[in-house]
Amino acid sequence: MHRILLAPLAVVALCLAFLIPLVWTEYFRDHIWPNWSAEKAYSGDLNDQRRLASCYELGCSEVMASPILACAWREIILDETDRFFKHDVVAANRDCSRVSQNDREIVERAESDIRARLHARGKI
Repeated sequence: MHRILLAPLAVVALCLAFLIPLVWTEYFRDHIWPNWSAEKAYSGDLNDQRRLASCYELGCSEVMASPILACAWREIILDETDRFFKHDVVAANRDCSRVSQNDREIVERAESDIRARLHARGKI
């Protein structure tokens, strides 16, 4: 009898483990960070760069998900902070692990383009 109850509970637990972070992340981006902007990210604001990378990770109201751009931004953030913040390292490892080896070249080009745009604004 206990096995009969454990199977549905395990399914519910797995669903909640997946859905809660997804819903919380979307809520967090849209309600806790309402004043961030991609423009400020390209102007060198580190927190907005983190927010933009987070939006590229799963998508948010203004930005479609793009694992390639999420990884590129995370790599730039690591370089800007000299890998000082553990949460940046964890986020970069997570986002970049989702990019296939074949797409790594595209990530490098995206990273180069972002750096050029930041450099043009004197932010790198």
